[in-house]
Amino acid sequence: MPNLILSVQECICEHSTPYWISFYTFIILIILPTILNIIFNSLIFILVRSSTRRVRTLAITKTSVVNSNYSARDIHLLKHILFISVVFLLGYVPIYTIRMLHLDAEVIFWASQLIQFLPVLSGLTIIVDLFWYNRDLTQYIKDSIFRCLRLNPN
Repeated sequence: MPNLILSVQECICEHSTPYWISFYTFIILIILPTILNIIFNSLIFILVRSSTRRVRTLAITKTSVVNSNYSARDIHLLKHILFISVVFLLGYVPIYTIRMLHLDAEVIFWASQLIQFLPVLSGLTIIVDLFWYNRDLTQYIKDSIFRCLRLNPN
């Protein structure tokens, strides 16, 4: 990602960036990844949903109780997809919107620094969440750390 952490005072130059470059950057870094994210997450959800239906069909033939159309797994997956999408948008949209609208000069210095920190925080949150969400990987890392430190996990 270009220009994630910059000081506003270091960016003062004689020639301003053309508007189309800022708009292009916004499209490439915000709109396109959001569209791709929606497409791929929809495909993942459709695949998981069809898998859940196949498993539930087998389970329903053995039992006669049907609770709801969506399983807990489907709802958990939807919540996780929504969380990742919101964190991405909250992290990257503010800084690139300000840059696209050329509002860097009007934003006060500390607010500008805070806004420039959002993409870093967003990326870190997504990485930690994906590690935490993958239980097999989390268990493997935990076992490796315990083995390295020669501790007995309880």
